[in-house]
Amino acid sequence: MGRPSWRVALGASFSVALACGGSSTRDGDGASDGAGPSRASVIEQLAQASCSSATQACCAEAGFEFSREACLKDRRALMAVQGFLDRVNARKYRYDAAATEACAAYFKAVDELCIIDGTAGPLPDGSEACLRIRLGAQQQGEECGGAEDCLQLPDAPLYCDDHTCVPGTAPSALVPLGEGDLCSGGCSQSDIACTSGSTVCDEASGLYCDFDTHQCVASQLAGMPCARDTQCSTGLLCYEGVCTAEREQGPCGSSPDICATATRCDPMTNECTAYAQVGEPCQDPWCVGSCTNGVCEHRYAVYTGQCSGL
Repeated sequence: MGRPSWRVALGASFSVALACGGSSTRDGDGASDGAGPSRASVIEQLAQASCSSATQACCAEAGFEFSREACLKDRRALMAVQGFLDRVNARKYRYDAAATEACAAYFKAVDELCIIDGTAGPLPDGSEACLRIRLGAQQQGEECGGAEDCLQLPDAPLYCDDHTCVPGTAPSALVPLGEGDLCSGGCSQSDIACTSGSTVCDEASGLYCDFDTHQCVASQLAGMPCARDTQCSTGLLCYEGVCTAEREQGPCGSSPDICATATRCDPMTNECTAYAQVGEPCQDPWCVGSCTNGVCEHRYAVYTGQCSGL
């Protein structure tokens, strides 16, 4: 099974609607109302953090020349297209100073680590701060496209109802169904809200919806029979009719997904095989780092455009 690159994941983090509280400003571009940073200053602070002395050292380690001017130009452009320069809806948002500072610190920490393929250790903590930079600023009665557009104050919260910011908090989700209850499907509490009118089983308690009886029943444990992945407990897959944990080695021909992270199902042997290590021959993308010209190399926190603008 593959994993997304750090840069793809980071880009995605800026594309989502950023939410949560803190001091901020409601601003169209470069001006500030004095309550927090402007959009332009947020972009600049993150660009500066991504072109530090740590960045320069990492560029050298990766074999790239470094130009601070080129780096800043590259990073400003990247930040501008990752949700910070939405001119159409700019006045729907504010920006959080503390989250911006924490996100900038995370950028520097990643560049200091430099090697981000896992062979030098896990990525630094702090990436979640980047998801808290942009905040809603729409007042009561103003238009909204989602909960993230509305102003959130401790004593006067708003939520988006029928495209309008209204006082209060969104209605609480119903408690998922228990064992034996009638159901029509399943949902994970960690990523999907069980909304009013849903008939969903409580997966957090190890239940799933039996498609034959339409009742919530206990998930199958490792080694128990199954017909589909949803019947198996969290972390297990239905492999050849049996709930099975992911494996680093062993047969995988009937279900390539049974191979664990950083392993793949080799189509020639139908066996789970570890990704190529740094210095070993590789086929893209089956390498712990970056497969370059058939050889697995480290994946660095920097790239040519960031370092020298090429």
